[in-house]
Amino acid sequence: MTFGHDIIYLILNVIILGMTVQAKSLYEGQRDFRPSRALMMTFLAANLSAVTGVLFVWAGSFFLTLTNTLMLASGCCAALTARSWRVPLTPEMVRRSTAFMLCVMVTFEVFRLNGNYVQRVVIYCVFSTMLLSWLLYEVWQAQRQKGNTFQLKFLAFVMLISLSLRMARMTVVLMLEVPPESLFQEGMLPAILRLVSLSMDVLILSSLLGYSIHELAQKNRLIQE
Repeated sequence: MTFGHDIIYLILNVIILGMTVQAKSLYEGQRDFRPSRALMMTFLAANLSAVTGVLFVWAGSFFLTLTNTLMLASGCCAALTARSWRVPLTPEMVRRSTAFMLCVMVTFEVFRLNGNYVQRVVIYCVFSTMLLSWLLYEVWQAQRQKGNTFQLKFLAFVMLISLSLRMARMTVVLMLEVPPESLFQEGMLPAILRLVSLSMDVLILSSLLGYSIHELAQKNRLIQE
């Protein structure tokens, strides 16, 4: 189980690293045309979560706290990126988001030390659902302001699937008569839901990058006209 876990996270790291390099190239143009820094932070947090996801098996369970926190930090930055498509990000918004993520990290660490498998799954699903709902709201607002482009429709569709998978996983775990002691002992259905949900997260990152490229192309086209 641990070998398969490592392979999955290594593959994810390679995929996200490729998207990170692509995102970095968007910052090479004029300053006014560059996307929000939150976009780059989204991919950096996702990359680090894939790295710590491998390390926690070998280096200690504290890295599980880091993995979960970084995965949600990536979601938080994704929501900030979507918000930046409509309005400039304020320092106050960034500070509040940072404070929230610190509280999330402390919560994860408390449940790692004192909670069980079911409690950890539930708290992760609750936090991730909150952040995905925020991202979905920002995408919906962007649709109202900028029009229903294919990229935004697809992004919203993928997020709805991801939200459904999280709720399904939490429901399945809560219904277990004999819950496992750790992630590596969970049954087939919870594991499948977790991995498919993870794949949807990667697809969300890809869609986020795709729309950012679309935004840059739109700005360049307006300048040329």
